[in-house]
Amino acid sequence: MTDMRAIGNLTLYEYDLLMTGVLLRKEDENEAIHRQAWLNRMVESMRSDGKNPLYKNYKDFYKQESRKQSKRKISDEEMKLLLKANL
Repeated sequence: MTDMRAIGNLTLYEYDLLMTGVLLRKEDENEAIHRQAWLNRMVESMRSDGKNPLYKNYKDFYKQESRKQSKRKISDEEMKLLLKANL
């Protein structure tokens, strides 16, 4: 969004949705980086016995759900500000 008039006309709710989208897009990019690192790591990493991989599942390596939930959660302070602005 580059039109300053349109940006100025955003409600707090719309702004919050845009910022949430930005955070989630960045998290998706971060996940892609971690996924590539996971693939590289699986090729190279083994336990001390030299036979078994260090991480058995991708979820052991990258905890996606907890990271996304923390991005979606609105803090109490933000909620108070939104409620105050919408009254």
